[in-house]
Amino acid sequence: MSEKKIPATAYQTLAFPLNVYAYCLLLEQGEVNYLHYGLFDKQHTSPQQAQQFSTELLKQHLPQPPCHILEIGTGLATTAKLLGESGYQVTTLCPDSAQFAIAQQGLDEAENVCLLADDYGQFAAKNRDVPPKFDLLLCQESAQYIDTLDLFNHALELLKPQGQILIMDEFSLKRTNADQNTLLPVLATVKNQAQRCGFKLLTELDLSAQAAPTTDYLLQVINRHQHRLLHDLPINTEMLSHLLESTRLYQHGYRQGRYGYVLLHWVKDQAPRWRVTVAKAENEGAIRQLFAQVFAKDMSHALWAWKYADGRGMATLAWKGDELVAHYGGLLRRLWFLGELRPGVQIGDVMVSPQERGVLTRKSAFFQTAATFPERWVGYGQQVFLGFGFPNFHAMKVAERLGLYAEVGRMAEIHWPALSTRARLLSTVRLLTADEGRLPAIVAELWTKMAEDLSHHVVGVRDWAYVRHRYAQHPQRNYHFLWVKHRWSGQSLGLAIVWRDGEQCQLLDFIGSLLHLKTTLLQTRRVLASWQLAHMTTWVSDGFKPDFLAAGGVEHPLDVRIPTSIWTQGVAAETLKNRWWLTLGDTDFN
Repeated sequence: MSEKKIPATAYQTLAFPLNVYAYCLLLEQGEVNYLHYGLFDKQHTSPQQAQQFSTELLKQHLPQPPCHILEIGTGLATTAKLLGESGYQVTTLCPDSAQFAIAQQGLDEAENVCLLADDYGQFAAKNRDVPPKFDLLLCQESAQYIDTLDLFNHALELLKPQGQILIMDEFSLKRTNADQNTLLPVLATVKNQAQRCGFKLLTELDLSAQAAPTTDYLLQVINRHQHRLLHDLPINTEMLSHLLESTRLYQHGYRQGRYGYVLLHWVKDQAPRWRVTVAKAENEGAIRQLFAQVFAKDMSHALWAWKYADGRGMATLAWKGDELVAHYGGLLRRLWFLGELRPGVQIGDVMVSPQERGVLTRKSAFFQTAATFPERWVGYGQQVFLGFGFPNFHAMKVAERLGLYAEVGRMAEIHWPALSTRARLLSTVRLLTADEGRLPAIVAELWTKMAEDLSHHVVGVRDWAYVRHRYAQHPQRNYHFLWVKHRWSGQSLGLAIVWRDGEQCQLLDFIGSLLHLKTTLLQTRRVLASWQLAHMTTWVSDGFKPDFLAAGGVEHPLDVRIPTSIWTQGVAAETLKNRWWLTLGDTDFN
């Protein structure tokens, strides 16, 4: 194969920050062969040697040719070219048109096929009805950009029996509160999900110590060539400064042992009993059908959309063939966490088909979905900082035994009788409708006071955006808003949100300063009497039970726990013990 000189302008057209890396290598070395990390040791001290050594190590773990390889991420096509020269047939997927143009100059299409495909999943979907033809799936620093479930689920379809996956990439080895929306996948999660998808791990090599000097080298050359980079590339000072800071964070992460560089080699093993996926909009029908099967009542389209549509919720699913057998869902909530706003998720609609409930081990459909959910969304560096739910004693014990949950509190049920008394001297109560013009301002004022009182606790945000969606826009229920204010000054004291169902009345929520909780509850009991209702019920987290009992309530037995996820690295259970403010409105999303 004849060598083709790649002009410098080709590297300048690469997407940022690859254009910076490539141009630095060109300025330093006069050529660019690879864009991946190098592995440095006593024998391989230059960047060129370290990068070549990385590729040679990768080749050592490949099956002997002939072998058809699907390479995800072409880079500069150097690896595909070398493999083709060694007798391998390579189909390489290139995510970027500029890289594709360089790859076409370096590859002989008679030996290898380079496809411009910016989505691995779309490529797999197009080949779903074609018999598997690949012997090995190769990801060299590309797996971190692909959803882990998609990677392994699609690999099942693309690989022949006993097909293999070889990944060399960066991973998060451990996460802390300092990690914010970390891109790198967690190594333990990748291994867990590979196993669930039916792959057996053959080799795991920790190459972190050899790869870490790459970050040192990149910082040196970017700093050395800053002026030239800003002059020759379509970037500005802000972009370059951000890249330098990001690289320093990676350097620090390697030194702390939080980031790592690992080679992983799997073989396609026993087909999984269930296929675990992330719920998509097109799964609505299957989810609603499972809901009806499990709970013996229908979930309307409107209720499903209110819960999960438009990014409000997420779920993991387990399939047996084309049949949905398990669902583990969550609704996004903004949390006021120890005085700071944090993203949270409330677990709901945990469903397993009756035919699949017998197994309650780590091989069960429940565990498959319940473990995959936090791996994808919950914990340090994830989309969601903290999750919570309301399992009963039996469900809690199962989850604890499986290592999924730890208990951080319990819920109490409190009943109040109606209160037939004359108007109170210092306060008054008014019934407001959901479209009352003053309601948003009332909620905003009361939530501000409540947040101040609960600055050392954890509570779901109760601002107007939440109240409007949760209560005013509920597709099946009409709620009543009872506004309690000072009789003479007009100052807002509290807002009680209640639901009437025949002769039953539930207190869903309270918003306001805890100093006025008792007054608000007493006024609500007076409204009960005017409605000719006998009593009112609520649930409240155990730590705030005394505040609710003080207004004449009586506690009734309740077997509902408050868990926190411990499957992924996140907020310690001890931090959350008895800190939650939760009420019936947090639980009742039917």
